[in-house]
Amino acid sequence: MQTRLRWVVAMSVAGAAVLAGCGQPCEAIQPRVEKVCHANDAGRLEPGQPFFLDVETTAYGAASAGCTVAIDGGLIAFSLSATVCQMNNGNNPVVPPPAIARCAVPALDAGSYVIVTRTQTTNLVIGAGDSGVVTCP
Repeated sequence: MQTRLRWVVAMSVAGAAVLAGCGQPCEAIQPRVEKVCHANDAGRLEPGQPFFLDVETTAYGAASAGCTVAIDGGLIAFSLSATVCQMNNGNNPVVPPPAIARCAVPALDAGSYVIVTRTQTTNLVIGAGDSGVVTCP
């Protein structure tokens, strides 16, 4: 039974990799954070309420991207993962779009938190009129 289960899991993973990359080789990577935005329609992040941040990664053309969030004092840190598959574009090199990871942020107390990306440091404010993080387009 365990052998069959391992085979089913292995075939599922292999099938996902083939579908993600249309038969091209794929690899798991840990991309960096490029940009951060929030998907809160109200434009205000409330204390005690979990929320989502969308993170643009450096994984261009990734088939999938995932995210975990850690809060360390006043710092919000992201741990990203992505699956990138080779793309055969022939003679027309095209830069694929960056992968976007939706990150679940746990409920935070009112106050200011810091998000550090490759290009900037942003203060995320919980419980104020303006969160300090742009709303996603």
